[in-house]
Amino acid sequence: MKKIFLNSQKKIIEAKNRLTKFCKLCYNGSRRRHYPVQLCINSKRVDTAVIDPHYELKHSTTVNDKVVLSLLKDLDNAEFEPEEVDEDGFEYYSTGPHYYEDRTYKLIWLLPSDGAYVGVINCYRRSYEK
Repeated sequence: MKKIFLNSQKKIIEAKNRLTKFCKLCYNGSRRRHYPVQLCINSKRVDTAVIDPHYELKHSTTVNDKVVLSLLKDLDNAEFEPEEVDEDGFEYYSTGPHYYEDRTYKLIWLLPSDGAYVGVINCYRRSYEK
């Protein structure tokens, strides 16, 4: 029983370390916002969205956290192939078109290997051919 407990503790610490690393990866000095979500992405239960405010630098007139959280719902119960996987197991994705109020958007996001959270790196309006 003690071994199972220690393994669980280790996994929690590793997940927190990956979240900390993500928070350092993106826009330095910014405040990332954490939101509770209920998503299943790539067959992994995700209960936290971490939104980096990077989009605010160029896209604040068309994107806000409400839009991003709405777009994240498109990822629910879906499977995606990562565009890149780094040495720490972070899987990077670029998906779109996503729709919000008849406008199209692109999401740049990541998942750690355990799917403990979804990290939104960037989001912006994008034109797509129909």
